[in-house]
Amino acid sequence: MKKQLGIVLLTSSMLLMSACTSAPSEAKPTESKEHVQKDIQKQVQEGDFVFKVVSKKASYVRGEKPDIYAELAYVGNKKDVTISYGYSPITFTKLEETTRGYKFRPAIPLPLSMGVPFKKEKPFHKTFHPFAGYSPDDSKEKINFAKQIAKGSMPKGHYILHAEAQFSVEKGAKQLSKPLSTVISFDVK
Repeated sequence: MKKQLGIVLLTSSMLLMSACTSAPSEAKPTESKEHVQKDIQKQVQEGDFVFKVVSKKASYVRGEKPDIYAELAYVGNKKDVTISYGYSPITFTKLEETTRGYKFRPAIPLPLSMGVPFKKEKPFHKTFHPFAGYSPDDSKEKINFAKQIAKGSMPKGHYILHAEAQFSVEKGAKQLSKPLSTVISFDVK
């Protein structure tokens, strides 16, 4: 009985002590770039189509090629649909390096693919290959930065990758009102 009374008194005193302590501060903690959650997978859907972009990791080591891909899938009720698109139904449209404020767009060929069967069980898949074009008017630093990316070695920094799926539906599914697009982010350390 004494043992049970001791446990009750100990528990009561602990509860009393916790009730008397001050309330937690309302101030929000400051967030450093190292602690910001990275969006390494994003998915958007419109109608019968799902578009996703995935990075295998939130951070890569300098010299390591980012393992990133995009995938477009048909999820409608039909076995397949027919679509038309430009060079590819999936395009990585812009690469931003936010630490330095650099933005790069890829050079995209313009051929048109018409009447391509799009099977439900076989999504379109595209692997990201880093790109960084520049003009002679750019700063020397930006040109050197772009040349490092062109050699396959992404410099240290925080990157945002924009991706888009753009195509038209010829038959079998509802026409999209706009391209499907999303962004992910990753670091190179």
